[in-house]
Amino acid sequence: MGEEEWALRSHAKRTHLSARQGPMAKVFGCPGAGRQKYKQSVYTALQLFLSYFSFSHLTKLIYWLLGGGIWKYMTAEGTNKNTSTTTTTFTSPQDFLRHVLAIDTSIRFAGLADSKGTKAHHMYREGLKPLLSPEETDKSMLQAVIRNGMRSTLEDKIGECVYVLGVYKKVKRVTIPLHPPVVKERGILMVSLDLDSDHETALAGKVLPFIEKARLDFS
Repeated sequence: MGEEEWALRSHAKRTHLSARQGPMAKVFGCPGAGRQKYKQSVYTALQLFLSYFSFSHLTKLIYWLLGGGIWKYMTAEGTNKNTSTTTTTFTSPQDFLRHVLAIDTSIRFAGLADSKGTKAHHMYREGLKPLLSPEETDKSMLQAVIRNGMRSTLEDKIGECVYVLGVYKKVKRVTIPLHPPVVKERGILMVSLDLDSDHETALAGKVLPFIEKARLDFS
């Protein structure tokens, strides 16, 4: 074998070995040690990562991932984007009141009135025996309108009223002010609940979110 042929074969073997070792062999300058140094670099990087995050941080991260944290976050974001602008328009007071009564089984009564108390509509839960007569109910709603108007004089100082709760020995009564864009002109929604009800869950968790996305157009 001539010297020239031997040199060509040696070069071919080195080229083949370098290709098998991968590009990291060229980076580290030694074909035989390239892979080992690459593994050592990965191991060092992993050690640095683990030293930066405490064990408690890693435990919380693993618990969050196993609990479907990423999936819950992504689905929650998608739900908020899809439903944040959804509204429902009601052209009938009775239809709106029926929806309010259906929100929670503890709701006994729902009533609507304008800011002057001249237009009032109300509805009771099916099968319920009212505590007040129709005339007393109208009078009660007019009183609520007047009290709501008095409270509105302080809104520029303390902010808009969210709702007012009155707890009686037989029932809980709530007055919820209605503002644009829910209504064209200000008004109130009156709701009464069973005495043993969880009014915070019924109101903050169900009634108020429903009102926020409702649009009342009775003209």
